Amino acid sequence: MAYTEKVSLSGTALSFLMYECVNSSNSQEGFLIGEVTSEVTNHISDSQSDNTRLDTQIVIRTVLPLPSVSLFYLPTGKIKEDVLAEVLSNTASEVVGWYKYRKNTNIKPTFRDKLISKGLQKYFEKHHGKKTFVTCNLSNRSSSSGSTHTFTYRFGKMNCLDMYEYIEDITANLGEKLN
Repeated sequence: MAYTEKVSLSGTALSFLMYECVNSSNSQEGFLIGEVTSEVTNHISDSQSDNTRLDTQIVIRTVLPLPSVSLFYLPTGKIKEDVLAEVLSNTASEVVGWYKYRKNTNIKPTFRDKLISKGLQKYFEKHHGKKTFVTCNLSNRSSSSGSTHTFTYRFGKMNCLDMYEYIEDITANLGEKLN
C-alpha cells in the first residue's frame, strides 16, 4: 500500500502564523490547530499488483501562540505533561502539530526540536489517540532597511523509525479551495 501525507493551510492561516512570529521579540512557539483526514483509494488496472493508496491530509485552520518559549518542555526536550494539559485544556482535541520560530537562523530542526516533536507525538497519541502530529519550523530574514522580510518554513514529523522526515505542504490563496 502506498502512503502519502500532505499539510494544507489557507493563506489566511499562514499569514496569521507569520504575523505572530514576526511580532515576537525573539523566538516564538505554539500549536497548530486543525484536523486530520485520511482516505483510502484503490486504483484498478490490468496488472496483478494491488494499487491501494492511503492519502492523509493535515488541514491547519489556525494557530495557538504560547506566551513564552520552553513553556511545556524541559531543556533536555522532555515534555511537561501537566503544563501541556493545562495550556491545551480547551483545544487539545484539535491540535495537529506545533511550530517553532527563530529569527535569522536555519530552519533545520535541532536535536532538541526532534526530541520535543517525538515527545509531543507520543503525548497526543497516548492521551488523545492522534497518530499524526507535525512540526513546522520557521525563520525569517529582513533587509538592512527592514522593508523586506523573507520567510522560510518547512513541515516535518518523526516517522516510525524515529527519523525526521519532511512533509509536502499546500497553501491555498484567496478564492482557492484546499483539496
